[in-house]
Formats: sequence, C-alpha cells, structure tokens
Amino acid sequence: MTLQCKSRFGKSVNPETVRNVLRKRKYHGRVPQRKPYISKTNRQARLAFAKMYGRQPTEYWENIICVDES
Repeated sequence: MTLQCKSRFGKSVNPETVRNVLRKRKYHGRVPQRKPYISKTNRQARLAFAKMYGRQPTEYWENIICVDES
C-alpha cells in the first residue's frame, strides 16, 4: 500500500502508519484455516445424501433446522 500511495499521490507513507489506520478501521489480517481434504468415501456419502434429499419439496425443508458447527 505504501508503494501505491507513492505512485498514485507522489507522497511516501510509513508502513506503520498504514497498519495503524487499517487496525483503527477494524481491518485485521488473518490467514484462513485450512480445510480438510474431502476423501473419496466422504465425497460419495455427500453425493448420496444430495441425491436422496435434494429433490424434496419446499414443505419438507420448512421443518428442518440446519446448523453450521464450524
């Protein structure tokens, strides 16, 4: 970002200043958590589930509670 400011505005900016401004505005850099590889067995189980339940009518899904446990 400091190089972008220099080329765009002709002003040099201290990298620490950029970090401070980003932190103040609630931007925090994080590395995303790695996801496990989907094995062949798990992939087949997911496909079987999708085929079994994928064509259920809307009324069926109105009585289901979906939870993301991650």
